[in-house]
Amino acid sequence: MDRTLYFSGMQPTVEDLAFDQDSTETAVKKRICDLFSDGVLSGLGVFLDGNTLKLEAGVAYVGGERIEIENDLTIGEGITQGFVFLKFVSETSLMVNHFITGNAYPTRKTDSKEVSVNPTDDPVAGGILLAKVQNGLPLDHRIFMELKLSKPLSCEPPTGLTTSTGFESDVQGSGIGVVQ
Repeated sequence: MDRTLYFSGMQPTVEDLAFDQDSTETAVKKRICDLFSDGVLSGLGVFLDGNTLKLEAGVAYVGGERIEIENDLTIGEGITQGFVFLKFVSETSLMVNHFITGNAYPTRKTDSKEVSVNPTDDPVAGGILLAKVQNGLPLDHRIFMELKLSKPLSCEPPTGLTTSTGFESDVQGSGIGVVQ
């Protein structure tokens, strides 16, 4: 991870601080991606409510970003065909002009989501496919998150490895004894 090494007397610039925040955020996302696949953690089913297509509350991860929907969302009415995608969106706002240069800088960054119905199932950058709508009915296409595990070559401990549970002294103190 690249980061700025601050020292006493250094006057950090906006660029230094932005670089630090961005590199930390990127490092966290990479670690999340190392552990989990993109997908739905819970909920996020697409369903019909009368003629209205809706998305149920739930949580997903895409590219290390958490997308949380706290309440059911309306996707649209009268949708008969298409593919429903959920996408992570990050927006900046509250621009402030620098007091010397006059350059505008955003002072807030908000993470959000976008639900779209596309005519094809072509992958959406930063998004996941939730459902296919065919003849007005949603068909579930959610992929759930998977923990990325690796299988060890052997389940046996390496030769010469001494393991300790921390309870050996209790066993010796009780008079039972431990075979060495």
